[in-house]
Amino acid sequence: MTNEPLKRVPRDAFRVGVRLPGPLRDHRGKVLEEAGTWLTQQHCTRLDLHAVTGVYADSTWPEDFLRSATTPDAFVRKTQAIGIEELEIGSQLPMNLHDQSGVLLLSAGMTVTRRFVELLRRRNVAIVTLGLADSDDESQAPQHGWGEHLDAQLAAVIGEPIPSHPISRFERPRLPIADLRAEVEHGLKAHADASDRVIDACQRILGGRKVSSDALREPIAGFAKKLGMDFDLLPLIASAQTPANEYLFDHCVNVALLSMSIAAQLGWRQDRIMEVGLGALLQDIGMLRVPETIRLAPRSISPDERQQIEYHPNHTLGFLDGVRGLQPVVKYVAYQVHERWDASGYPGGRAGDALHPYSRVVSIADAYAAMTRPRPYRPPMAPYEASATILQQGADDKFDRVLVRAFLDATSLFPIGSYVALSDGSIAQVIRSNPGHHTQPVVEELFADGSTTGNTVDLTREPDLKVINTVDPALLLSHGTASPTAATQSSHA
Repeated sequence: MTNEPLKRVPRDAFRVGVRLPGPLRDHRGKVLEEAGTWLTQQHCTRLDLHAVTGVYADSTWPEDFLRSATTPDAFVRKTQAIGIEELEIGSQLPMNLHDQSGVLLLSAGMTVTRRFVELLRRRNVAIVTLGLADSDDESQAPQHGWGEHLDAQLAAVIGEPIPSHPISRFERPRLPIADLRAEVEHGLKAHADASDRVIDACQRILGGRKVSSDALREPIAGFAKKLGMDFDLLPLIASAQTPANEYLFDHCVNVALLSMSIAAQLGWRQDRIMEVGLGALLQDIGMLRVPETIRLAPRSISPDERQQIEYHPNHTLGFLDGVRGLQPVVKYVAYQVHERWDASGYPGGRAGDALHPYSRVVSIADAYAAMTRPRPYRPPMAPYEASATILQQGADDKFDRVLVRAFLDATSLFPIGSYVALSDGSIAQVIRSNPGHHTQPVVEELFADGSTTGNTVDLTREPDLKVINTVDPALLLSHGTASPTAATQSSHA
C-alpha cells in the first residue's frame, strides 16, 4: 500500500512490449505489476480487467508515461528501442525483436538466451527494437446488429400501456426521522455493494465469461424493499453517496435508485419497479468500451469523439449479451435511455411513443444524476439547478412531461438531500418531497455547524415559511456557516 497520490494510467497504455517504469497499482493501492515488467499479452489481459476500476501509477513514473497512447508524444509506440543489457536472460519476448535496420533477430515468443545476447555483442549490436505485429495493434471493431433486432421487438410491445396511479403525499410510506437516518447509513453500504457487483460482472464479461443476472437482481430487490419502508429513502441514499475513483459505476447505482423512486411514485407494480431498477443499473456500462482518453477527458470533445460516445448504447447491448437470464426489457432501457422525447437523442433519434416507458423514466434519472456529480471536464451542478434544468427540458419536450412531474413528485424541485435557506433565516436539509407541492418539501433544520436540530418542518403546513435560496453544502460543512447560492426559489411547480 502507498499513501502518496496516485495518477490514473490511460487504458490504452497497456500494450504488449511496454516496459513499466514503475509499479502499477489498483484503485486501493495494491501492486498489480512490479516496476521493470515487460508486458505480455497475458499481462495486458489482466490489466484490462483491472482497468474497469482504474490502474494507477505513483511518483516513480515519468509524466510522459502517463499520457494516452493515442497522443503523438506518448511512450507507447509501434516500436520501442532498448539496450541489449535490458534483455532479460530466460524471458520470452513479448514482440518481435529487430536490429536498427529492421532485420528480424528473434520472433515474439522466443526465449532470450545468454548465447543470443553474446552474439549481439560480437556483432557490436548495442540497441535493438521491439516491434508490434500488425495484429497486436488492431483495436476492437465495434459490433453491429443489436439495434435493428431490438427495434423489431420494441415495435411489438411499445404500444402496451403501463397502468399508473400516482401516489399522493398522504399515501407514501414514511419512517420516523431517526429510523430514516439509520436506514440511509445501511443504504450506503448497499450502494457500495451494488457498485461492486456491477464492477465484478463487467470484469467477468470482459474476461470472456458469462454472468448470472441473479447477482445483479439481489441489490435491486434490497432497494425495492427499502422503497416499501419509505419512498424518500432511495433519493436520500443517492444524495449522501460520495463519488469513488470510477464515476461510472456509482452513477449507474444512483440512476437505479432515482429511477425506482420515480416508478414507485407512479404507482407501478413492484416487478416493474425492479425491472426499471435493473435496466438503470446496467444502462451505461457500454461506456467502458469508449477510450478513457475520451470518456475521462478533462476538456471538450471533438465531433468524432462525440460519435464514439453516442455509439456506447450498442456496446452496452454487447455487455448485456454476457448476462444470463436477463429480461428483454432491460435491453430496451440500455438501447433507448439516451433518446429524447423530441427525437434529439441518440443512437437512433427516436421520439415520443416510440420510446419505451421504462427508458423515458431512466433517461430523466440519468440526466439528473449526471448533472449533479463532478466530471473530469466540469464541476457538479447544484441539485436545485439540475432539477430546474430537467423541468425546463420537459417544457422544451426533451422529456415526457408526465414523467418530469413524477420525478419532481419523487424528489422535489429542491431535491431530497440538498440544503436550503428558509425565510426565517434558518438553514435546513430537505429530507422528504411533497408530491404536488414541488417548492414545499419537508426539511430538517440545522445548527450553524451543519448538525441537525431535530426540528422537522413540513413547508406545506407553514404558509409563512418558504425556501428562499439554496445552500452550498461545502460552505456549510467547512466553515460552520452557510452562504446561500445565487439560485432563488423558482416559480415553476
